[in-house]
Amino acid sequence: MLASASDDDTIRLWDLSNPNATPIVMNDHGDEVWHVAFSADGRMLASGGRDGSVRLWDLGAGDSSSTVVIGLPVGVGAVAFSPDGKNLVSGSDDGLVRLWDLTNLAAPPAILEKLSRAVFSTAFSPEGQTLATGGADGTVRLSIARTETLSEKVCDLVWRNLTLAEWQQFVGKDVPYKRTCANLPPGEGAPTDSADNATMPVASG
Repeated sequence: MLASASDDDTIRLWDLSNPNATPIVMNDHGDEVWHVAFSADGRMLASGGRDGSVRLWDLGAGDSSSTVVIGLPVGVGAVAFSPDGKNLVSGSDDGLVRLWDLTNLAAPPAILEKLSRAVFSTAFSPEGQTLATGGADGTVRLSIARTETLSEKVCDLVWRNLTLAEWQQFVGKDVPYKRTCANLPPGEGAPTDSADNATMPVASG
């Protein structure tokens, strides 16, 4: 199969064993689709686009609708599955490279890189330990992406959670604040009554 992303708001799946067959059309994005990526086992497709969403498509489900949506306040120009299929990386117009845990999509993403301009491309190394990113700033960057133990390693190294202002800047104003490290108190400006690491509302303004 070949997947294509298009400015007509659609994703098309092409059967390369039958090039003359009509492609399957998927159009949940509602705006330009900028990037698509298969999981290593070929069962899932991820897509990102101008509407700020990252969508996951179960190619074995027998329909053409996306099953999960991750919403961001900026356009998404790059997506990539980790080789083990447990994590997904997104690169967006705000220059941030976010790592999502596909086993717990309610968890906030880890920020792996901050480029000065939009991210256009992301790719894991075969063993999944290194991530390459490229963007509008003309750079190619390599970062460590130890996906299986990343959150635990980060929480062992840091001494505080994000402040509310940092959360809104790096994660998004429309994403409810969460403590990324359950063993540490909420950051400055965030509600303090959250010992159970529950989702907390983002302050307006």
